[in-house]
Amino acid sequence: MLPLPLLEVSHFLSSIAGLLLLLVARGRQRRVETAYYAAAVLLVCGIAASLLKGFDLEEAMLLSVLLAALLPCRRYFYRHGAFLTQRFTVQWFLAFGIVLSCSAWLMLFSFQHVQYRDDLWWQFAFHENAPRSLRAFVGVVTLMLIFTCWLLLATAHDVGPSAGYYGCLGAACNSHSDHWRVLVIASVLVFLTARLIWSLARPAAHGRDLSSDVSHLMAFVLGLRAFEWLA
Repeated sequence: MLPLPLLEVSHFLSSIAGLLLLLVARGRQRRVETAYYAAAVLLVCGIAASLLKGFDLEEAMLLSVLLAALLPCRRYFYRHGAFLTQRFTVQWFLAFGIVLSCSAWLMLFSFQHVQYRDDLWWQFAFHENAPRSLRAFVGVVTLMLIFTCWLLLATAHDVGPSAGYYGCLGAACNSHSDHWRVLVIASVLVFLTARLIWSLARPAAHGRDLSSDVSHLMAFVLGLRAFEWLA
C-alpha cells in the first residue's frame, strides 16, 4: 500500500498537470516547439501521478495513448518562442471557465452526500476523496488566477496619467450620497468592463490597449474604496 502523503501529493499534482496541459494547448495550436516538449513532459507526469494515486490504470492508459499520438508529431512544431506568453483570446478564457465550471459541478455532484464542514479541508485519509478533491480544485483555481494575473502583467505598458483620472473619478463618485451615485458608478463600471472584454476579444489588439483597460478598471475600483479608507 502506498504511503498516504504520496497519495495526497500525487492526486494534487495530477490536477495541476491537467490544468497546465490546458494552458499549453494554446502553444500547441500555434505549433510552438516548447509547447510540444511541455505537453510531453506533463503527460509523463500525469501518467506517473495516475499510477501513484491509487493505480488508476484507465487514466494512465488514456494519457499514454495521448502521449503516443503526440510524440511522432515533433516535425509539426516548428515555431520558436515562449508558449505561455502567447496571446489568449476571450474564447480561450471562456473555454477555461467552462472546464473549471464543469469540474466544479462534477465534484459537487459526486460528493453531494458529503456535508461541508470547516474541518473538511484538513481531513487526510485513504478513503477521504471529498477533501482531496476539494483541495485539488482550490489549487487549480488558485493557479489559474495566478496565471491570469501574470499574463496581464507580462503585457503591461506605461498607460500614462489616464489611470489616475479614473481613480479620481471613482473617489468623486463615492463622495456623493445622492441616488445618482449608484447609476454613475454602474455606468462607468459597465463601460470599463465592456472595453476590457473588447480588448480581449480582438485577436490583433495591442498590449497597450489591454494594459490601459485593466489599469483604468482597477484605478476606478480603488478610487471607490480610497474615499472610504481616507474617511
